[in-house]
Amino acid sequence: MASPIAATLDERGDPYEALDGSSEAADEGPPFDGGPTERGAEESPLAGLIVTAPAITLGAIITGAFLMFLLIEPSPRWVVLFGSAISVPALAGILRGARREAFEEGGLDVTPSLLLPALAALVTPVFIERTVTGYWTLFAGLGAGAGYTALLVAVVSSVREHDRGRALGRFVAAAATYFVAFALFSMLYLLDVERRPATLAAGLAAALLAVELLRQGEIDPVETFVLAIVVGIIVAETRWSLHYVPLDGYAAGLTLLLAFYFSAGVLHAQVTGDISRRVVLEYGLVSAAGLAFVIVAHAGGLG
Repeated sequence: MASPIAATLDERGDPYEALDGSSEAADEGPPFDGGPTERGAEESPLAGLIVTAPAITLGAIITGAFLMFLLIEPSPRWVVLFGSAISVPALAGILRGARREAFEEGGLDVTPSLLLPALAALVTPVFIERTVTGYWTLFAGLGAGAGYTALLVAVVSSVREHDRGRALGRFVAAAATYFVAFALFSMLYLLDVERRPATLAAGLAAALLAVELLRQGEIDPVETFVLAIVVGIIVAETRWSLHYVPLDGYAAGLTLLLAFYFSAGVLHAQVTGDISRRVVLEYGLVSAAGLAFVIVAHAGGLG
């Protein structure tokens, strides 16, 4: 006597049987890949981003600091220092809380991830104060705060090499690095800093920012800092040499940015094993095109 379960299966037929009556299609078909929802999530560039409440809260606090500095007259200088100072321990706590498996169990060092956000919180409001006037200051402050929050999310989402959000996170971090570098280099001229302290400041800033770019490669942290110091020395030498060239303001800042871009880019290609004549040529051509733009802009009275 057949069991009720067997009878039910006989009535329904083989659940793995193909529509044409054969069961071979079920065996030979492609493996299940998670369905449309999972495939769509993998294809979305935002799928791997890790957005946490502490990161959003820190972004809101730094945005408030930006607005206080920009909208209050006279500008409270301590607000900028306060925002930059609290960003370091706050972001360290956010990273250890959101990515515990990477920093506590995996043994990663949290320090390299803190440098760029701290410099961004320090430099961005001062740069906006010097470049934006009128009612646009409010929108610039809000935009800078939104950008800073996006940077925090990018840092949290791109801790390890295999993180789903690493590609987008590293792109956002790299863009922020070049912006902060340009702002810092330009401020050395806009604030009329003397040659020696300006040279030291340019070299130190370039070294700290180069850590953010060079840590994309799978190299030892000590080697990363050594190569970052090399980038800092190159930028410092460029800043010293520009003292004898009739460049000032944004044109000089862009020139220093090109030196930073070329040196950090070539060294990054070296540590990741992608170095070749073609790569060096590409970095060289981009830097040469940028330098040509600086010369033309300066000759036309734009720099």
